[in-house]
Amino acid sequence: MTWRSSSIPISPNKCHGTRACARSHWTRQLCIAGAAAGLCSPHQAGSATPGQGRDRPAFHLCGRRYPLAEHTSGAIRSIGTGNSGQRDNRPKFYMHLCEGEINVDFFSAYFDLLRTSPHRLKKHSLEGAPSWQMWNAGVIGVPKQEDRFFSQTLYLNDELLPLVRFRNCIEQLALSLIAQRDYQIRPFENWLHHYWPVNNEAAILLRSMFERIPADAPVAEQLRHYKEFKWDESAMHDIQNSPAQRRANWRAKVRNSFYKRKIDLKAFLLRRSLRNDETDREL
Repeated sequence: MTWRSSSIPISPNKCHGTRACARSHWTRQLCIAGAAAGLCSPHQAGSATPGQGRDRPAFHLCGRRYPLAEHTSGAIRSIGTGNSGQRDNRPKFYMHLCEGEINVDFFSAYFDLLRTSPHRLKKHSLEGAPSWQMWNAGVIGVPKQEDRFFSQTLYLNDELLPLVRFRNCIEQLALSLIAQRDYQIRPFENWLHHYWPVNNEAAILLRSMFERIPADAPVAEQLRHYKEFKWDESAMHDIQNSPAQRRANWRAKVRNSFYKRKIDLKAFLLRRSLRNDETDREL
């Protein structure tokens, strides 16, 4: 099982965290945080090495593998097969949580797109009836040896992207559709805190905790800091409402607006190119 999370900065080749690279204090802190949450063992956290447990689910941080603690991986494997009473032998696949069923009131643009595109759904062997669910993709747990999942998801994403104007969640839609087709999807919200609505504010709150921990502190002392850390929603809102953060969020909003307009232009040109190709084929 391979894990990907938008809540943790990860990359196959480098770490985008504030503490240098995969062998740095930052990665060690991440592993100790995993021990504090019960996700990996204190021994793995202290050594900051891939460790043992190749048969267990694992986090992949900065290109390195950290097996989950026995009780955590066992609990994950014990998650039931749903309420249908029917046995599903497909591999398990994890996403953050199910946001709901796509319908006329929830992601209506995507509902119309899927409902009016049966030929595209059929091409990807997707369900044609309106029974699509949107899963939050902040956390993704992919079964081993399933690299084809990513190529198929990207293929579907690229096909749907120019067909709808609300593109914010197209990649999440593609992930959800392909995952529902091939796997048993299970929620992971009880095992990892995904703070996607307040990413910028969360980074400030976490940084304040990291800065209080000496870089050369023993593992036991670092672990104590993590255990004592409280996720304070009121502190998060205070940060969000501070004048400096409000200005930073406004600047980010302006940048994102320009970026979206750029994407809109590219999508328009692509749609026009596709229409011209269809016209040429008809002639």
